[in-house]
Amino acid sequence: MTLNLDPCKHYLAKVVSETLKSIDSENLLQIDAASVYSMLEKPPEDNMGDFALPCFRFAKALKLPPPKISAILAEALAKDSSGWISKSVTINAFCNVYVNQNRLASSIIPEVLSGAAFTFPIAAEKSLQRVRSEEHTSELQSRVDISYAVFC
Repeated sequence: MTLNLDPCKHYLAKVVSETLKSIDSENLLQIDAASVYSMLEKPPEDNMGDFALPCFRFAKALKLPPPKISAILAEALAKDSSGWISKSVTINAFCNVYVNQNRLASSIIPEVLSGAAFTFPIAAEKSLQRVRSEEHTSELQSRVDISYAVFC
C-alpha cells in the first residue's frame, strides 16, 4: 500500500505516464507513474506553476525534442477534466502545471481535520522506521557526554 500524501501529484504522475506511453509507439520508454512522481519538481519561481516536469529524459526514446514532448504533455493536461489542473504550459523543455487550489484544499482539509492525514498504515510505518548504525549511535553518545560536561 502506498501513502497518498499528495493526491494531486499522484494524479499528475499517472496522467503524464499514460500520456507518455500513448506517444511511445515503439515502447522504448520504460516509465511508470512512480518514476514520473519522483521527477516532478517545484519550479524555481512561484509564477511558473506548482509543478514542473523536465522532459529531457524522454527525448531519446520518443525521438522528439524536449520542448515538443512538453507541449504534448501540456496539451493533454489542459484537456483533463478531473478538476486538479487549472492550467498547464510549456516553458522551454519543461511542462509546468498549475494546480486548482480549491480542489487541493477540498481534498486535503477534511483529511487534516479528521486526523487521517496523520495516521499511516502499519506496513508503511515499518518501512518508514530508520535504522541507526553503531557509528551514528556512538557519535550521538559522545555529543551527550560533551553537553553533560559543559553543564557540570
